[in-house]
Amino acid sequence: MLRWTKNKKLMVSLITVAVLVGSFIFFIRYVPIGFVNAYTIAEYREVVKIKQESTSGIGSPAVFYVQSVGNPKLQFTIEAERSFFLGILEEVRGDTYEDGLTTYHEQMKLDTVTGDIEELGFHGIDEEDIILDFLTTHRNEDGVSLKTLSLMSEDKLNFRQFKEEELPRIHQLLALIHNSGAAVSRIYIDDEQTLSHLRFDGYVSTTPLSQEELYDYLRKTNWEISNYESQVKWESEFEKIENERFTFGFDSTDLIYQCTDFTDEGICNEIYLTVRYEHNGLTSENEHLVADVSVILNLVENTMTELESYELFFVEELDNNWYKEVRFTNEEREQFESVEQLVEEMF
Repeated sequence: MLRWTKNKKLMVSLITVAVLVGSFIFFIRYVPIGFVNAYTIAEYREVVKIKQESTSGIGSPAVFYVQSVGNPKLQFTIEAERSFFLGILEEVRGDTYEDGLTTYHEQMKLDTVTGDIEELGFHGIDEEDIILDFLTTHRNEDGVSLKTLSLMSEDKLNFRQFKEEELPRIHQLLALIHNSGAAVSRIYIDDEQTLSHLRFDGYVSTTPLSQEELYDYLRKTNWEISNYESQVKWESEFEKIENERFTFGFDSTDLIYQCTDFTDEGICNEIYLTVRYEHNGLTSENEHLVADVSVILNLVENTMTELESYELFFVEELDNNWYKEVRFTNEEREQFESVEQLVEEMF
């Protein structure tokens, strides 16, 4: 039977301890999750998990996006130096814990109304909870980071009937946020079906506004609202002049044209209009082209009195393929004394 002397037992114990200590040192020195937690526990008594790690190249600092295990809505970043060749983590350069902590405190206030916000048809990004975020580059006069709320609309944002369909629930959303007491400086709303979005700044989220006041403000700061407002106003005029030879816009969108500039009051005063013309029709030999171009120009130059400038893009289309293309602006159109001359030179 093998007998262990006291010296052997001591040696085995020392080796075991050395292995454990070595493993621990290796874990907190070279393994990202160990390195990060060694820092957060020492500095803030927080155990965290890494949500994302990013670097910008060899030897560049590593940025860890972390989440508190005890308080999952407490999230912040840690930036650490890395060795140039091996990319070994060396030391922490800084963190955004204080920003994350102030955001967490505002989140606790917002949580009192998140259930009501969800009932209005909004949820967090990627089906997650409604979470406040912050940007270190955006701060108030006291140096506190401004808080951002990003939401997804479960239904498509209806800009065509925005005032009737969307404005009431947007107004309710802002009232809920205001009543919660959460200091939210920016609100972003996207929908899951299109690229449409709404943006709100601190004025809207902190100032009680009537629905009419809110609408006037939003249409000046969210051009998509004014874009559709212009479409609704003029679409019947475009429908009147369409014929079997040409149509406007694209099937992939319900926009006839794209507003490219607006007045300070949010009125569309510059457009980009696409005219889809029948194949082999964009030629001066087409007996109908002068009349078709004339009626289009009359609409954008005389009927749409709010316009100050435009760009027209004519394209021949056949089986979803584009052939000949012609484009000109109002400034280029003014160089011709007549539509006949324009067609002769441009087409």
